[in-house]
Amino acid sequence: MKSEFESVIKLLGLTKNEKIVLSLLDEHNNPVSIAKKCKIPRATVYVTLEKLEKRGLIKQRKRLNKKHWEREQEEIIEKTILNVSKYLNFQEDIKNKISLKDKTHIIIYRGEEEIMNQFSKMITQHSGERMLSLSGVMSGVAWGSLISSSNIDEMNKLIKDEKMITELVTSKQWFMEQINLFGNDWAKGFEGRTAVFNKIANEYLQYSSQLFILEDQVYLVSMQEGVFIEIKNSEIAKLILSMVRFIQDHSEILDGNAFLRGIIED
Repeated sequence: MKSEFESVIKLLGLTKNEKIVLSLLDEHNNPVSIAKKCKIPRATVYVTLEKLEKRGLIKQRKRLNKKHWEREQEEIIEKTILNVSKYLNFQEDIKNKISLKDKTHIIIYRGEEEIMNQFSKMITQHSGERMLSLSGVMSGVAWGSLISSSNIDEMNKLIKDEKMITELVTSKQWFMEQINLFGNDWAKGFEGRTAVFNKIANEYLQYSSQLFILEDQVYLVSMQEGVFIEIKNSEIAKLILSMVRFIQDHSEILDGNAFLRGIIED
Protein backbone atom coordinates (compact mmCIF):
# COMPACT_ATOMS: atom_id res chain seq x y z
CA MET A 1 0.00 0.00 0.00
CA LYS A 2 1.40 3.43 -0.85
CA SER A 3 2.80 5.47 2.04
CA GLU A 4 0.49 8.45 1.40
CA PHE A 5 -2.45 6.06 1.26
CA GLU A 6 -1.44 4.56 4.62
CA SER A 7 -1.49 8.02 6.18
CA VAL A 8 -4.98 8.64 4.86
CA ILE A 9 -6.37 5.29 6.03
CA LYS A 10 -5.47 6.25 9.62
CA LEU A 11 -8.67 8.31 9.58
CA LEU A 12 -10.64 5.09 10.02
CA GLY A 13 -9.07 4.35 13.40
CA LEU A 14 -8.43 0.68 12.68
CA THR A 15 -7.49 -1.64 15.54
CA LYS A 16 -4.07 -3.31 15.64
CA ASN A 17 -5.50 -6.61 14.39
CA GLU A 18 -7.43 -4.88 11.59
CA LYS A 19 -4.27 -3.14 10.37
CA ILE A 20 -2.28 -6.39 10.45
CA VAL A 21 -4.93 -8.41 8.58
CA LEU A 22 -5.45 -5.67 5.98
CA SER A 23 -1.70 -5.41 5.34
CA LEU A 24 -1.40 -9.19 4.78
CA LEU A 25 -4.21 -9.60 2.25
CA ASP A 26 -1.99 -9.11 -0.78
CA GLU A 27 -0.11 -12.34 -0.01
CA HIS A 28 -2.47 -14.23 2.33
CA ASN A 29 -6.14 -14.27 1.33
CA ASN A 30 -7.65 -16.88 3.63
CA PRO A 31 -8.07 -16.99 7.44
CA VAL A 32 -5.86 -20.06 7.94
CA SER A 33 -2.91 -18.52 6.11
CA ILE A 34 -3.36 -15.16 7.84
CA ALA A 35 -3.60 -16.77 11.29
CA LYS A 36 -0.36 -18.68 10.74
CA LYS A 37 1.48 -15.62 9.45
CA CYS A 38 0.52 -13.16 12.19
CA LYS A 39 -0.05 -15.66 15.01
CA ILE A 40 -3.57 -14.38 15.71
CA PRO A 41 -6.26 -16.97 16.60
CA ARG A 42 -8.22 -18.08 13.55
CA ALA A 43 -11.55 -17.10 15.16
CA THR A 44 -10.20 -13.57 15.70
CA VAL A 45 -9.08 -13.43 12.07
CA TYR A 46 -12.60 -14.36 10.89
CA VAL A 47 -14.16 -11.65 13.08
CA THR A 48 -11.61 -9.10 11.86
CA LEU A 49 -12.24 -9.96 8.20
CA GLU A 50 -15.99 -9.54 8.71
CA LYS A 51 -15.46 -6.10 10.27
CA LEU A 52 -13.18 -4.98 7.44
CA GLU A 53 -15.71 -6.23 4.88
CA LYS A 54 -18.55 -4.33 6.56
CA ARG A 55 -16.42 -1.18 6.42
CA GLY A 56 -16.02 -1.59 2.67
CA LEU A 57 -12.27 -2.13 2.83
CA ILE A 58 -12.15 -5.73 1.61
CA LYS A 59 -14.35 -8.03 -0.45
CA GLN A 60 -15.08 -11.74 -0.25
CA ARG A 61 -14.79 -14.25 -3.08
CA LYS A 62 -15.40 -17.99 -3.30
CA ARG A 63 -12.93 -20.31 -4.97
CA LEU A 64 -13.65 -24.05 -5.02
CA ASN A 65 -16.34 -23.46 -2.37
CA LYS A 66 -13.78 -21.84 -0.03
CA LYS A 67 -13.94 -18.26 1.14
CA HIS A 68 -11.13 -15.90 0.21
CA TRP A 69 -10.76 -12.19 0.89
CA GLU A 70 -8.96 -9.46 -1.01
CA ARG A 71 -8.49 -5.76 -0.56
CA GLU A 72 -10.98 -3.47 -2.30
CA GLN A 73 -9.79 -1.14 -5.05
CA GLU A 74 -8.06 1.94 -3.63
CA GLU A 75 -10.64 4.25 -5.24
CA ILE A 76 -13.42 2.50 -3.31
CA ILE A 77 -11.44 2.58 -0.07
CA GLU A 78 -10.73 6.30 -0.51
CA LYS A 79 -14.45 6.93 -1.03
CA THR A 80 -15.19 5.01 2.18
CA ILE A 81 -12.64 7.11 4.04
CA LEU A 82 -14.11 10.38 2.76
CA ASN A 83 -17.63 9.30 3.73
CA VAL A 84 -16.49 8.33 7.22
CA SER A 85 -14.71 11.66 7.61
CA LYS A 86 -17.81 13.51 6.48
CA TYR A 87 -20.26 11.77 8.79
CA LEU A 88 -17.99 11.78 11.84
CA ASN A 89 -17.39 15.48 11.18
CA PHE A 90 -13.64 15.48 11.81
CA GLN A 91 -12.70 19.16 11.79
CA GLU A 92 -9.23 18.45 10.45
CA ASP A 93 -10.30 15.68 8.14
CA ILE A 94 -13.13 17.48 6.33
CA LYS A 95 -10.37 19.62 4.84
CA ASN A 96 -7.83 17.25 3.30
CA LYS A 97 -4.65 19.10 2.44
CA ILE A 98 -2.04 17.51 0.19
CA SER A 99 1.23 19.50 0.28
CA LEU A 100 3.30 19.01 -2.86
CA LYS A 101 6.28 21.38 -2.88
CA ASP A 102 7.01 24.94 -1.79
CA LYS A 103 3.68 26.82 -1.87
CA THR A 104 1.89 24.33 -4.08
CA HIS A 105 -1.19 22.92 -2.44
CA ILE A 106 -4.48 21.22 -3.21
CA ILE A 107 -7.29 21.44 -0.66
CA ILE A 108 -10.51 19.43 -0.76
CA TYR A 109 -13.50 20.70 1.22
CA ARG A 110 -16.55 18.49 1.67
CA GLY A 111 -20.15 19.21 2.61
CA GLU A 112 -22.71 21.89 1.73
CA GLU A 113 -21.69 24.24 4.54
CA GLU A 114 -18.00 24.05 3.64
CA ILE A 115 -18.78 24.69 -0.04
CA MET A 116 -20.81 27.82 0.76
CA ASN A 117 -18.14 29.12 3.15
CA GLN A 118 -15.33 28.57 0.68
CA PHE A 119 -17.33 30.00 -2.23
CA SER A 120 -17.97 33.22 -0.29
CA LYS A 121 -14.32 33.32 0.77
CA MET A 122 -13.22 32.85 -2.84
CA ILE A 123 -15.26 35.88 -3.90
CA THR A 124 -14.26 38.24 -1.09
CA GLN A 125 -10.56 37.36 -1.34
CA HIS A 126 -10.54 38.23 -5.04
CA SER A 127 -12.56 41.45 -4.87
CA GLY A 128 -12.22 43.52 -8.04
CA GLU A 129 -10.47 40.73 -9.96
CA ARG A 130 -11.44 38.94 -13.15
CA MET A 131 -13.19 35.60 -12.65
CA LEU A 132 -13.65 33.04 -15.41
CA SER A 133 -16.18 30.26 -14.90
CA LEU A 134 -17.17 27.20 -16.89
CA SER A 135 -20.56 25.81 -15.91
CA GLY A 136 -22.28 22.58 -16.85
CA VAL A 137 -25.88 22.83 -18.01
CA MET A 138 -27.15 20.98 -14.93
CA SER A 139 -25.21 23.06 -12.38
CA GLY A 140 -28.30 25.10 -11.56
CA VAL A 141 -30.24 21.95 -10.69
CA ALA A 142 -27.47 20.88 -8.31
CA TRP A 143 -27.36 24.28 -6.57
CA GLY A 144 -31.14 24.54 -6.44
CA SER A 145 -31.46 21.13 -4.78
CA LEU A 146 -29.39 22.30 -1.82
CA ILE A 147 -29.96 26.04 -1.37
CA SER A 148 -32.86 28.41 -1.99
CA SER A 149 -33.27 30.88 -4.84
CA SER A 150 -32.78 33.73 -2.38
CA ASN A 151 -29.40 32.28 -1.36
CA ILE A 152 -28.38 32.12 -5.01
CA ASP A 153 -29.50 35.74 -5.50
CA GLU A 154 -27.40 36.73 -2.47
CA MET A 155 -24.37 35.05 -4.03
CA ASN A 156 -24.89 36.92 -7.31
CA LYS A 157 -25.25 40.17 -5.34
CA LEU A 158 -22.02 39.46 -3.47
CA ILE A 159 -20.14 39.04 -6.77
CA LYS A 160 -21.53 42.37 -7.97
CA ASP A 161 -20.77 44.12 -4.68
CA GLU A 162 -17.19 42.88 -4.82
CA LYS A 163 -16.98 44.39 -8.32
CA MET A 164 -15.68 41.21 -9.91
CA ILE A 165 -15.29 41.19 -13.68
CA THR A 166 -16.67 37.84 -14.78
CA GLU A 167 -16.43 35.79 -17.95
CA LEU A 168 -18.59 32.74 -18.54
CA VAL A 169 -17.90 29.71 -20.72
CA THR A 170 -21.12 27.78 -21.31
CA SER A 171 -24.00 27.35 -23.76
CA LYS A 172 -27.15 29.36 -24.45
CA GLN A 173 -29.07 26.44 -22.97
CA TRP A 174 -27.39 27.10 -19.60
CA PHE A 175 -29.04 30.54 -19.38
CA MET A 176 -32.41 29.10 -20.34
CA GLU A 177 -32.09 26.36 -17.69
CA GLN A 178 -31.36 28.91 -14.96
CA ILE A 179 -34.39 31.02 -15.91
CA ASN A 180 -36.61 27.92 -16.01
CA LEU A 181 -35.39 26.97 -12.53
CA PHE A 182 -35.23 30.36 -10.81
CA GLY A 183 -37.39 32.69 -12.93
CA ASN A 184 -36.81 36.18 -14.35
CA ASP A 185 -35.77 37.48 -10.93
CA TRP A 186 -32.64 35.36 -11.23
CA ALA A 187 -32.00 36.77 -14.74
CA LYS A 188 -32.35 40.36 -13.50
CA GLY A 189 -30.02 39.63 -10.59
CA PHE A 190 -27.49 37.90 -12.85
CA GLU A 191 -27.53 40.70 -15.43
CA GLY A 192 -24.45 42.85 -15.08
CA ARG A 193 -22.42 39.99 -13.62
CA THR A 194 -21.02 38.58 -16.84
CA ALA A 195 -19.12 40.85 -19.20
CA VAL A 196 -18.15 38.20 -21.77
CA PHE A 197 -19.94 35.01 -22.71
CA ASN A 198 -17.92 32.35 -24.57
CA LYS A 199 -20.52 30.15 -26.24
CA ILE A 200 -19.75 26.47 -26.72
CA ALA A 201 -21.92 23.57 -27.87
CA ASN A 202 -24.34 22.13 -25.34
CA GLU A 203 -23.02 18.60 -25.91
CA TYR A 204 -19.81 19.51 -24.03
CA LEU A 205 -21.68 20.62 -20.93
CA GLN A 206 -23.70 17.58 -19.87
CA TYR A 207 -22.72 17.69 -16.19
CA SER A 208 -23.50 19.67 -13.03
CA SER A 209 -20.00 20.64 -11.88
CA GLN A 210 -18.34 24.03 -12.31
CA LEU A 211 -14.87 25.48 -12.76
CA PHE A 212 -13.78 28.90 -11.49
CA ILE A 213 -10.44 30.55 -12.35
CA LEU A 214 -8.96 33.59 -10.63
CA GLU A 215 -5.46 34.53 -11.76
CA ASP A 216 -3.45 31.28 -11.45
CA GLN A 217 -5.84 29.74 -8.93
CA VAL A 218 -8.37 27.08 -9.90
CA TYR A 219 -11.52 26.08 -8.03
CA LEU A 220 -13.58 23.01 -8.93
CA VAL A 221 -17.09 22.72 -7.48
CA SER A 222 -19.62 19.90 -7.50
CA MET A 223 -22.67 20.66 -5.37
CA GLN A 224 -24.15 17.28 -6.32
CA GLU A 225 -21.17 15.45 -4.80
CA GLY A 226 -20.59 17.98 -2.02
CA VAL A 227 -17.02 18.80 -3.07
CA PHE A 228 -15.07 22.08 -3.38
CA ILE A 229 -11.46 21.73 -4.60
CA GLU A 230 -8.96 24.59 -4.39
CA ILE A 231 -5.76 24.34 -6.48
CA LYS A 232 -2.97 26.91 -6.21
CA ASN A 233 0.54 27.17 -7.66
CA SER A 234 0.26 23.75 -9.27
CA GLU A 235 1.08 22.12 -12.58
CA ILE A 236 -2.49 20.80 -12.45
CA ALA A 237 -3.74 24.40 -12.43
CA LYS A 238 -1.53 25.22 -15.42
CA LEU A 239 -3.01 22.27 -17.32
CA ILE A 240 -6.58 23.39 -16.63
CA LEU A 241 -5.77 27.02 -17.50
CA SER A 242 -4.31 25.98 -20.85
CA MET A 243 -7.36 23.86 -21.67
CA VAL A 244 -9.73 26.72 -20.85
CA ARG A 245 -7.69 29.20 -22.90
CA PHE A 246 -7.95 26.80 -25.84
CA ILE A 247 -11.74 26.70 -25.41
CA GLN A 248 -11.89 30.51 -25.30
CA ASP A 249 -9.76 30.82 -28.45
CA HIS A 250 -12.06 28.45 -30.34
CA SER A 251 -15.49 29.63 -29.19
CA GLU A 252 -17.89 32.37 -30.19
CA ILE A 253 -17.66 35.47 -27.99
CA LEU A 254 -20.91 37.27 -27.12
CA ASP A 255 -21.93 40.19 -24.90
CA GLY A 256 -23.30 38.26 -21.92
CA ASN A 257 -25.42 41.09 -20.55
CA ALA A 258 -26.95 41.94 -23.93
CA PHE A 259 -27.75 38.27 -24.50
CA LEU A 260 -29.41 38.01 -21.09
CA ARG A 261 -31.44 41.21 -21.58
CA GLY A 262 -32.70 39.83 -24.88
CA ILE A 263 -33.99 36.72 -23.10
CA ILE A 264 -35.68 38.80 -20.37
CA GLU A 265 -37.40 41.07 -22.89
CA ASP A 266 -38.67 38.09 -24.88
